[in-house]
Amino acid sequence: MQSGKQSLSDEQLIEYLKNDREDVFWMLYNRYLPILLFEAFQLLGRRDEAQDVVQEVLVRFWRSKHYLNVDSSLKLFLFRSVRNESINMLRSRKRQTEMLQKYRGTVCEWESVNPSENIEIGRAIQRAHKMLPPQQAMAFRLNILERRKKTDIAAAMGISINSVKTHLRLAVTSMKKRLVPLR
Repeated sequence: MQSGKQSLSDEQLIEYLKNDREDVFWMLYNRYLPILLFEAFQLLGRRDEAQDVVQEVLVRFWRSKHYLNVDSSLKLFLFRSVRNESINMLRSRKRQTEMLQKYRGTVCEWESVNPSENIEIGRAIQRAHKMLPPQQAMAFRLNILERRKKTDIAAAMGISINSVKTHLRLAVTSMKKRLVPLR
């Protein structure tokens, strides 16, 4: 039976997968792993990221039962998934680079400020934060100061994620207006 499974078409693989056949998933995994890794590596240029992307796509394919939604070629579905996940990783990499550059710039600015100015800036931030409406102040504190995710903030505050985003946008705008004189 094992040699017969190796010659299964993609359509047959999907039918077996619909019956929760983990052994067939591993056959699919072994069949497509090398070409998906190559595709991800071509897009990302890094072997470790390519492996992460392909692993994520294949595991999600199995666990989330994405094979139930394959209405065209299985190979095309997997390639498209790897391509999309690779693009998401490239976007994430770009955001991380931008944040790092921004952080480095901020650190350089703060290092050039003498200690008494740092204390004054900290006090000004506290004063501006105290002037925010309670919901904005809480959302700002949880997101900016405690580094919590918006979903966690929404749950903690008992509001929607969109409300959290609105509170944060308004809080940041208000804080910027109050802190402009410090520049």
